[in-house]
Amino acid sequence: MAQNNDFITLGDLEDLGLDLSTEEAQTKAQAWISYASSFLRQIARNNGVDIDLKIALDQSSGGFYLNTVKMVVSKSVLRANSVNVEIPDATRYAQTATPYSESISYGNASPGEVFFKQKELQLLGFKSVDGKPTFSALRGVRG
Repeated sequence: MAQNNDFITLGDLEDLGLDLSTEEAQTKAQAWISYASSFLRQIARNNGVDIDLKIALDQSSGGFYLNTVKMVVSKSVLRANSVNVEIPDATRYAQTATPYSESISYGNASPGEVFFKQKELQLLGFKSVDGKPTFSALRGVRG
């Protein structure tokens, strides 16, 4: 693993095409790596899993779980790193003339937020962020 128990390194992000040519970009990316790694460990703990033990057990049998963890953390860091904190990406923009109004809609994630998609968590074997299973019920008569 990388420094400070992070799941990925700056080199992993560079291999994926992230430009880390400035010291500021490297510092920002390293912070996101640490946050995302800690967040994933907390999600694992919420799901009753010691992710480091699971990785160690899988590695001893020649497994691939660590690469999957690296992929999920890398995707999360790339998402967080791609959003400009001062000017977040707008998904919709509208203006009207009289009376003047302006409407801007932003995506689901807050600017500069680390998050994991539900499918990524499922890929790692986790039920949800909080570890509680979700279910839905359909009631009624079908005919």
